[in-house]
Amino acid sequence: MNGDGTRSTRPVDWVIAVLATTMCVACILWNIEAPTRLGVAILTQQYMAFQLGLALTIAYLRFNGKGEETSKVGWTDMAIAVTAFLVLMYAALDFSWLLKEQSYRPWQITVIGTVVTIAVMEGIRRRAGWMLFSIVAVFLVYALFADKVPGRLIGKELSPVRLVQYVGFDPSAVFSMPLAVGTIIVLLFVFFGRLLFAAGGGSFFSPILPWLRPETPVAAAQRYRLSVPLCSVRFRAVPCRTWSRRVWSPFRSWSAAVIPRRMRARLKPSPRQVVS
Repeated sequence: MNGDGTRSTRPVDWVIAVLATTMCVACILWNIEAPTRLGVAILTQQYMAFQLGLALTIAYLRFNGKGEETSKVGWTDMAIAVTAFLVLMYAALDFSWLLKEQSYRPWQITVIGTVVTIAVMEGIRRRAGWMLFSIVAVFLVYALFADKVPGRLIGKELSPVRLVQYVGFDPSAVFSMPLAVGTIIVLLFVFFGRLLFAAGGGSFFSPILPWLRPETPVAAAQRYRLSVPLCSVRFRAVPCRTWSRRVWSPFRSWSAAVIPRRMRARLKPSPRQVVS
């Protein structure tokens, strides 16, 4: 969308739309076991490599080096997107042969592992920030020098080539359970959630949610973004004057409606529903 509310007609936007639609369609077909019903044997790793290639391509076409949505794709981002797409499409196409030859460490696995490791790490930095990127980078660097670490943290010697071959290709590394959950379950939930809102389901459920989850004093404090200072007197939490006007008043109105009803039902308030 442009700033004036009109739809953008850039070729990149059409490419992103086609790739995102392909991801959703592939996820639906995989969940209904369409390849098995058609008699086509496809490994789970092949499906994950296909989805990862599409996701990385979308990420580099849509977000720049600062992690912000961009209206112009740079040559570097375009090159990374095309390289990641081609490499992962090849991995998805020939994954069975690569698994058979994995013990011989062919150069194809080294190329796939290098591209996947670099592309995923840069994607993490752009979308998740430097914190998660730094944590993953520390463990990768530690793997290279684990044989020189004293004490119980010592590990086996590992070369950079073996590291990228394992991290970027092995079924127990990138193409493992977390990526399977993201591409098989989470993607489907996000798609149907957006479909529900597009069909008007969001406007139907939104007025019901406040009645299903009434506001408590704790929720009122969170809504006003107040830190709740307490004055502890003989194990009793007494609200201070600084926040009594905004938090204590909702509590009084809430307790006046809830506590008598519970007394009539001969129920005692649970400790979680008492403001402390």
